[in-house]
Amino acid sequence: MQVGNIPLKPTEEEERIDHVFQEVKELESDVTLLQELGRNWQNTPRWQQWRARAEEHLGRASAHTRCPHNVHDVSGCKQQWGGTGMLTHGTLAHYSGRSGVDPSGLGQWTWSLFTGRNNMKTQIVSIYVPCTNLTGEICVHAQHKRYLQDKDDDRSPRKVFLADFEQELEKWIAAGDQIIVGGNVNESLARTT
Repeated sequence: MQVGNIPLKPTEEEERIDHVFQEVKELESDVTLLQELGRNWQNTPRWQQWRARAEEHLGRASAHTRCPHNVHDVSGCKQQWGGTGMLTHGTLAHYSGRSGVDPSGLGQWTWSLFTGRNNMKTQIVSIYVPCTNLTGEICVHAQHKRYLQDKDDDRSPRKVFLADFEQELEKWIAAGDQIIVGGNVNESLARTT
């Protein structure tokens, strides 16, 4: 679900969050993959954290959340373009085991591992691939480009995402996990020949 950046104005923020959770309830979704929450969770008060909002709307016992963002942003701002998240709700939340985020700390993906019958493991992943937008200081592309430049890496953030994610996928597949990936890839998946 493309959240499209949670607004900072309290009334608009409440409306957007209420809308997201209303959709989760209406769809009776077991797992909701989230992209572009637009928050620097380090600079967000605990009562406004996604986990607190999920517990408020869905109940403490039936919701499991994980929402990474770009932890390298030192601006002190509450709003931050990008980020991913995963909300596991209801019965499936009890089958959720480990979870994690992309190792770069850029909030590009989050995952949860579910174990089912006969020890079948399914990895569900929410991704946000940076677009090729080359303008704007706060856009995801610019944030990731600054991070890469600090590491003397001049590759495109999009290419870095694809290479890093492919490595992670290979590890999960080698472990024998079933993989489900969903998210915002910022590009049409339709190819013409």
